[in-house]
Amino acid sequence: MFIRPAGLKPLALVAALAGCGAGGALRDAAPGAAKVSTGVGFAAVSIQPGATLNARRQMAVRTARLAALRDLAAERHGVALCAADAGATTARTAGLLRGVRTREIDAAGPDSFRVILEMPAPPRRTATGERPCTHARSDR
Repeated sequence: MFIRPAGLKPLALVAALAGCGAGGALRDAAPGAAKVSTGVGFAAVSIQPGATLNARRQMAVRTARLAALRDLAAERHGVALCAADAGATTARTAGLLRGVRTREIDAAGPDSFRVILEMPAPPRRTATGERPCTHARSDR
């Protein structure tokens, strides 16, 4: 008869969850640098309105950028869900984003674009809601 040690189950759970993470998580830009938030957006070229292929490509890049901004806003400010009935659920996010930079725009396949945006993480706040002091006082 094989008896499984009690400690293996939590260890397996920790190992399984170690690779999990959010798509737009906080990350270090470089060792010792400030943290940044990233947002990723995708859009297909073929479903965009436009008379020419180049016009549809431009619209796909704009749509992917809006999706990335929506991702950043949801990460920073949260998402409000509203369910009117079993068949209709809506999601809404609102907030102001400052300091957003475009990190990357590239083709994610033959018919789609990917846009990655980043912005600095907000400063930490203390328990009283004040920002922590980031400079040394000279009167000490």
